[in-house]
Amino acid sequence: MRRLVWLTAVLIALVAAGAAVATHGFGTRAVKSVTATFSATSISNSAVATCTTSDGTLEQTHATYTGAASSSEPSLNGTLTAQLTTIVNKTTNVGTVVGSLRIRQSGPDTYAGFTGTYSNGQVNGLAAGGARSPFNRLVANVSAAFNPASGLTNGKIGATDGNGAAVLVQPGRCQRVVLPKQKVEARGTVTAVSSTSITVAGVTCAVPSSLASKVGELKVNDQASIRCELVDSVLTLTRVDKKGRSDNDD
Repeated sequence: MRRLVWLTAVLIALVAAGAAVATHGFGTRAVKSVTATFSATSISNSAVATCTTSDGTLEQTHATYTGAASSSEPSLNGTLTAQLTTIVNKTTNVGTVVGSLRIRQSGPDTYAGFTGTYSNGQVNGLAAGGARSPFNRLVANVSAAFNPASGLTNGKIGATDGNGAAVLVQPGRCQRVVLPKQKVEARGTVTAVSSTSITVAGVTCAVPSSLASKVGELKVNDQASIRCELVDSVLTLTRVDKKGRSDNDD
């Protein structure tokens, strides 16, 4: 029962870490792909227990695996410690792996919860946590050759054998891009006019409903001045004035 409670606590912690990643929102300045390789074959604090059920022989291993991670990303480069609990069906050679990964550095460590599957000497799973800072978030696919008795080799964080990625989310704020208002003015002869558009001196603008009645007073060959602005990618009339007499006036 104590082991079951411990495993449940680990899974709850992993769910909480995933929720924290999911809710980071737009307090973000960078989202980038990262990769690392690792091995961890130095084993300590190992404890193994077995039991036989109708499904086969189950083996549980709790151990700490220490080695090194290598990456051009500083938060994934350093001494790696994996504290893992593995439950494997020795008859079918499949199981589960849960625990944590820590990459130690000169600054704050990178720490992530891990949950994955074991099959025929290979572990594949997802790590989620903080990278060098509690405000940096790491979500990473992880794979490695794994023997609970001898450790992890050929490990990959991101760029896994199944092409799984690792993504680092860094804090900050998205800056809004404020585009200057694009305006155009034209003065001259009305060459086309309708309830939906007007053309003056070669400039054509859409007519909004607020100016439809005023545009309705104009006809082809009238003299007018117009002012238009880009609204939702459409050059739209914002002002119109009739100038003098038109060529069609009596």
